[in-house]
Amino acid sequence: MVFFMSGSLSLVREVYGMYRGAIPATTVFWRCVWISFILSAFAVILGDWVDRRLLQQEIGKLKLPPAQLTITPYELRSSDSMRAEGRDIFLRAKVELVTPIEVTIDAYSVELSLNGLTETPEVGSVANKWRLHDGTPSTPRSQPMTPLPVSLRSGHPVEGWIHFLTTRNQYELESGTMTVFVHTPRGDGYVQFQPVRHYWLSSGSNFIMPDLGS
Repeated sequence: MVFFMSGSLSLVREVYGMYRGAIPATTVFWRCVWISFILSAFAVILGDWVDRRLLQQEIGKLKLPPAQLTITPYELRSSDSMRAEGRDIFLRAKVELVTPIEVTIDAYSVELSLNGLTETPEVGSVANKWRLHDGTPSTPRSQPMTPLPVSLRSGHPVEGWIHFLTTRNQYELESGTMTVFVHTPRGDGYVQFQPVRHYWLSSGSNFIMPDLGS
């Protein structure tokens, strides 16, 4: 109420001061008090209503069943060069939403573990800035590395690439475990596997290079 009396309603008192005499001063004062009281009560009610709506939304989210996801890792590849930040690793995986009908993806993440030491490399959304090249002399060709999408629909499995950097060497990667997380507003899905040799499908004729056209 003090806010209103010192705010817009103070303008009323100033206007009255300019045209004093038409309305008794006490009448103006008490009307301003009454109006400020009504506005203050309205502000309190409105704030309480907003708080209740937010609380209901949060409760509604808690009542929703968590998302069910199936994650299948297919293959791993790495770039030939080692940067100062580490080696570029690319994981191709399939993600399928079981329930609900549709969900958005907050983020993808990867966790590497070896002998109790855990690393959580930063997953970038730049897989599409790289291309998988087939260096066969007779049929040279390349294909884009499409990132995993940012939304999923039930019954529509998708495939794509996750890109991250790590300083771990090939032996350390194959000897440990890799966990891939899919984070959504309805909960997270994950798969843990050991990235042994058969996941690494790179060969002498296949290699990954930056997409110079991006």
